Amino acid sequence: MLGVNDIVDEGTGPAIRITEVAPWASGDSPVGFDWFEITNFSDAAVDVAGWRVDDSSNSFASSVALNGVGSVAAGQSVIFLNTDDLAQGSAAFIDTWFGGQAPQGIVFGSYDGSGIGLSTGGDAINLFNATGDVMANVAFGAATGAPALATFDNADGLNNVLLTNLAVAGQDGAFRIDNGEGNTETGSPGYIARSLITGDDGNNTLTGTVLDDTLLGGAGNDTLSGLGGNDWIVGGAGSDTLRGGEGSDAFFFAQADNGASTARAIKKAVDRIVDFSSEDILVTDIALFDSNSNDVITFGSNRVLDLTGGGQVNITDAAGKRVTAVEFDGIWRDEATGIDHYVYSLVGSAAGVSTLDMFG
Repeated sequence: MLGVNDIVDEGTGPAIRITEVAPWASGDSPVGFDWFEITNFSDAAVDVAGWRVDDSSNSFASSVALNGVGSVAAGQSVIFLNTDDLAQGSAAFIDTWFGGQAPQGIVFGSYDGSGIGLSTGGDAINLFNATGDVMANVAFGAATGAPALATFDNADGLNNVLLTNLAVAGQDGAFRIDNGEGNTETGSPGYIARSLITGDDGNNTLTGTVLDDTLLGGAGNDTLSGLGGNDWIVGGAGSDTLRGGEGSDAFFFAQADNGASTARAIKKAVDRIVDFSSEDILVTDIALFDSNSNDVITFGSNRVLDLTGGGQVNITDAAGKRVTAVEFDGIWRDEATGIDHYVYSLVGSAAGVSTLDMFG
C-alpha cells in the first residue's frame, strides 16, 4: 500500500494539531513567506474564530490573529501563510507548489504582524484560542537550507513535541518540486497521509477516523468501518462486513485472501459491502469475469458478485438496495508493488481509476 503511517490515538491531545511547518519559505522560496499547516483530527468542526498564533516566545500578549478561516471541518487541513494579502499569497503558493492549478478542497488562512517570525535556526508555533488558552503547540530545530528544502512533517499529529521528521518525497503524501530559483522544495501542503489500522487473526472490529485511512482485516470474520475520509478497506480472509462511510472509498479484494477463505471455511466465505456509493470503487488483483465482454459485470441470479479465484461479495448501497452490476473502469498499477489492479464502480458513476489518484 502507498503512503500509510501507524494510527495515533485520536482521543488524546487537542482536536487541532499543527501538522507541517516551513520556516525557510520567507527567504528561500518564491512563495516569499513562511507557512504552517493545521489539521482537525476530531469528528466535528472546530470553531477557530478569534484564535491567535505566536512563536517560541509563547506569549498571548504578543500573538497575532489567525485570519481568513472561522471554522475547520472534521478531517480538514488549512495552510496558514505569513502574509497581509491572503489572495496574493495563496496565488503565489498555488503557482509554486501546484503549477497554478489549486487542488480540490485546499484552504488557506493568514497571519501577520511584528509579534511573530519563524526562525530557520529553530523556533516554535503556539496556537491560542480567543481567551488565551494554548490549543496546540510544536517546536522545531534547525531547518534545511538551499538547495534542498524540506518541511517539518508531523503527519502523526503529535502535540507539545520537538519536530524532527523532515518531509521525504513519496512518504506521508510528500512530493518534491523545482521552485524555479535553483532550489527544490519537499512537502505535503494541504494533505495528511492516511493512517494504517490493522487487525489480527481473530474476528476484529476496526473503525477509521475522519481522515483518510487504510483498514486491514486479518484472517477472521471482521467488521471494518471507514467513518469519514477517502479510505482503503481490505477485509482479508474470512467473511467480512465492510462500510466505507463518507468520502470516496476503495474496497480491495485479493485472490490469495479469497482462495484462503474458500479453502478453509466449511461454508463459502461471503463478504458484505453495506454502503457502496457512486463515489466508491471495488478493486481486485484479477479481472472479474465479463460474460458479455461489454465492461458491465452482471451478477448471477443470487444477486451476489462472484470473485475470480474464489469468494463472493454481497453489495448494497447506502439505502440498503442490492447492487446487481458493476462496470469495469480500467487498470490501476500500484507503483509501490508493481501489481496491476482492476477497478470497478457502479454502472454509470463517475468513479474509476482516477478515484485512486486522489488517495495519494
